[in-house]
Amino acid sequence: YNEAGNLRRLTEEWLAEAEALARTGYQLTVIPVDDRSTDDTLAIARQLAQEQARVRVIAHAVNQNLGGVVKTAIGDFLQMSQSGDLMCLMDGDDTHKPRFIHGMLAKITREKQCVIASRYQPGARVQGLQASRKLFSDGARLYYTLVLHVPGVKDYTCGYRVYTRPALQAGVARYGQALVEKKSFACMMELLYKLYRCGCTFPLYPVLGQQGGREQDEPGQDHPGQLPHSFEAAGAGMRSQEKAWTKTSGKREKPPDRAMLCQAVSVWCH
Repeated sequence: YNEAGNLRRLTEEWLAEAEALARTGYQLTVIPVDDRSTDDTLAIARQLAQEQARVRVIAHAVNQNLGGVVKTAIGDFLQMSQSGDLMCLMDGDDTHKPRFIHGMLAKITREKQCVIASRYQPGARVQGLQASRKLFSDGARLYYTLVLHVPGVKDYTCGYRVYTRPALQAGVARYGQALVEKKSFACMMELLYKLYRCGCTFPLYPVLGQQGGREQDEPGQDHPGQLPHSFEAAGAGMRSQEKAWTKTSGKREKPPDRAMLCQAVSVWCH
């Protein structure tokens, strides 16, 4: 949502990883999902799709907030993917970098998993982040750790995650359309907890986090339908979704512990 200042740069960063992914058997597709932006986000996304065969655009006719975009991501992935495909979600504000995808993929060892790019792992760093936004993240981390108690999870608010297809299938099988009910940023914690209830585990990968180059919404600015000044609005500056989806190109040898899990990779960026 309103990521005109970041979308092209972030998409090009994803496309720059295509060659490295191809060397390990992946074919990359990037899918920006526009949530009825009021700036030039959709126009830029469509221009990128015209320029790059790897880019496909999804556009909401009505603003649905972050929860609606996540539902669109999951629905599109499960409809279009094949057995063994993976999906990744990422903030569209250029806070995190696509280059970490390779390390995140190496963390996948089981069918039902969600790899979280964590700022609270040894080796992780955060730079250039506004104090107010860091306070939101740290407060939400403490709050949701006390409330949800998901084993191994240290970062509940980071949207940069890789999901296996069986994990999302299990979530939809158990919860149906109720897998994501929250409209606000709380949908990220909701999805994590419901997948945990379905037997999903959550490996963590340390990343560098930084303040993105947003030109529109500042952290804490309300999005249509968003509850202000609450944990549910902790990520008010992170609305745009972008999905990069990689499929295997040809046959390759797969490590035994990764089996059918590495046939594809999907990446959603919000």
